[in-house]
Amino acid sequence: MNPELFRQLLDKYILETLSEAERGQLAEMLALPVYQDELTRVLQGEWTEGIYAAESVDEQRFERVYRQLLEKRQPVHPVLPGEEREREEGRILPFYKRIAARWIAAAIVLFLLTGVAYVLWIKSPAATPLAHQTPRGANDIAPGSDGALLTLADGSTLVLDTARNGALADQGNTRLVKRDHGQLSYEPAAGGVEILYNTLSTPRGKQFRVQLPDGSRVWLNSASSLRYPTAFRGPSRKVIVTGEAYFEVAGNAAMPFIVEAGGQELKVLGTRFNINAYPDEASLNTTLLEGSVKLQHADREVMLRPGEQSQLTEQTGFRLIDHADLEGAVAWKNGFFSFRHADIRTVIRQLSRWYDLDVEYQGNPLASQSFSGEIGRNLGLADLLNGLQLTQVHYRIEQGKKLVILP
Repeated sequence: MNPELFRQLLDKYILETLSEAERGQLAEMLALPVYQDELTRVLQGEWTEGIYAAESVDEQRFERVYRQLLEKRQPVHPVLPGEEREREEGRILPFYKRIAARWIAAAIVLFLLTGVAYVLWIKSPAATPLAHQTPRGANDIAPGSDGALLTLADGSTLVLDTARNGALADQGNTRLVKRDHGQLSYEPAAGGVEILYNTLSTPRGKQFRVQLPDGSRVWLNSASSLRYPTAFRGPSRKVIVTGEAYFEVAGNAAMPFIVEAGGQELKVLGTRFNINAYPDEASLNTTLLEGSVKLQHADREVMLRPGEQSQLTEQTGFRLIDHADLEGAVAWKNGFFSFRHADIRTVIRQLSRWYDLDVEYQGNPLASQSFSGEIGRNLGLADLLNGLQLTQVHYRIEQGKKLVILP
């Protein structure tokens, strides 16, 4: 064991000055229990020499390590605002000093080796071990992947998971092409006015993206669909969405882009936004990242500005959030689950779509508990659920992709 070298490498990690060789060296160290124990001593403030001698440095160091893992990917908002965190917990650091060292070590190793942040689930009460935790690897379920079904104008379907790259079909005067990296695009041919409609559908456990005939790009989350014409003509460009989709709309002032979803109509010229219109969610959420959009529902209209989110329910109509969690709204597109004060059923709904799970609740578990945090969507289900053990979640994975949430 070489604690001096370990401390030097950890300093460089925090300051982002590690060389490639040092990155590998630190990853190898943190894979060993002895260095995980050393990291525990860092977090508990037991180093008394050098920069760790100051009384408050240990807490500052912990927060820097933790937040670097949390915010490595261009943060927009912290996972927990400071004032809310202090109100809920008084001070978050002592809690993490007791329970988080090995999780942070694992996170640093994964970040060093893969560049993917694997972070903690956050909750104020001290954690207790799960009585019914499924052993790692037992009945594990793989994460979702790229794939979709494309329904053509004549009613026939193409399974895009297995379709080869290249030209797939002709729809009127438009050719469908599957490209690398799970994307479908449309290449219009010269002449012709025939307009046909296609529907792109993602089952649970799948996601896909499409470039529309006008150049607009759409990402579809699991259990979602997009109906659109194979060529845009007339005064507007209209598509219909179910589930969740992220849009990057090509600008065209003469032909506004219209999205219909859950009884709401959204009009844009060129912009970036996310629509969450799953019927089993509490509200239809539209989050604007760039540009401007006009939303219409029944006889009411609202304008969204960048950074705002509209939440629509039949009971209350539109509710505007001025400073929306932009990163959280599009986390799914960027390969993450992101939660801010979500209840257990909200968390599990997202997991069920991505892992294609049937879910059973026994009793009313964790009814008053909320979850905030971020974790990668590329993990197996058992690995992901291991993170929930810090929050007193009890569960069981059964054969047939069934997740049982226990009281």
